[in-house]
Amino acid sequence: MARISVLMASHNGAKYLRQSLDSILNQTFSDFELIIVDDASTDKTLKILEEYAKKDSRLKVCINEENKGLTASLNIALKQISADTEYICRMDDDDICEQNRFEKQIEYFMTNSQIGIVGSNAIIIDDKNMIIGKREVPAEHNKILATLPRYNPIIHPSVMIRRKVLEKVGGYNEKYRTSQDYALWFRLAADGVKFANLQEYLLKYRETRSAVRRKSMKYRLKDFHIRKEGYKLLKVPFYKYFWLILPLILGIIPMPVYKLLKRIDPRN
Repeated sequence: MARISVLMASHNGAKYLRQSLDSILNQTFSDFELIIVDDASTDKTLKILEEYAKKDSRLKVCINEENKGLTASLNIALKQISADTEYICRMDDDDICEQNRFEKQIEYFMTNSQIGIVGSNAIIIDDKNMIIGKREVPAEHNKILATLPRYNPIIHPSVMIRRKVLEKVGGYNEKYRTSQDYALWFRLAADGVKFANLQEYLLKYRETRSAVRRKSMKYRLKDFHIRKEGYKLLKVPFYKYFWLILPLILGIIPMPVYKLLKRIDPRN
């Protein structure tokens, strides 16, 4: 019986995939299934997944014939979860779970029935698994909700969420190919879901993507629209709408200034 369904998607993620899979399959809490979508990879991703699936029956592999992106792939995985699944867990193909992550999050849910989603702090690592920082997120629902309009207060691959909560809002919004998690948090908050973040570092979060890609105006405009829709859902007072322009400002400032702001990010 699978109480937890772990959702993953990978597009050409072979470089770090084994580390990620090992950290999941060796969890102290073992009652789970891992559903991972190969999103039309052209490297050895699918070969690695098939190798692991032969060794561990908890791993289920879905294959996209064409690249659909993370958002659509997560919804595909969501449709494959077992009937007895109670909790849905997120994980990325380049991150690493602490061995007791699932156990800690399940224990929290067992003693906090009002909570619908729980994340955690994270250690930031580079492409060589070296620690380059920490990311701390607000612990309690009210602080998370107050932070949400300003920046994303939940680390997507650290979360575990009650199945009924995610299914009620229809999964991820495929209008957003990126920042799908931020859009989801706004919808969940508007639906009255209670949030929490464990203050333990249950995830090693890998930062290898270039700041240039994150800084693209296309990315920033998506973030702007997500915030705008989220503000309407949460009925954020109009005088606070100035936070909407933050992603656009970050998209036009000089790179040295952008890198400086990254170093003083309040989440780090």
